[in-house]
Amino acid sequence: MSLQTETNTKLDRVAARVPNDVKQKWVRAATMRGQTLTDFIIVATNNATAETFYEHEKIELSEQDQLKLAEMLLNPPELTDSMKTILEKRLSEMKAN
Repeated sequence: MSLQTETNTKLDRVAARVPNDVKQKWVRAATMRGQTLTDFIIVATNNATAETFYEHEKIELSEQDQLKLAEMLLNPPELTDSMKTILEKRLSEMKAN
């Protein structure tokens, strides 16, 4: 089944001019996967999009920072009075709902 028929969202058209040899490679690869050219391009670009988001949004910590984070999670600092007040207020709001 085509990706185009599996969605109920509004579809937009995207156009691109590519060299013929590039298009022929895409057609061949799509055929190998049993996909239409459109579906192949959509899947490939969605995979590239997800990878790009992941690479730009992930947090990399040095070994020292990883140890510091683990220590803070295992032994959190004491709550300040203002933090306790906020927490109590939020908990009472949650109980009310």
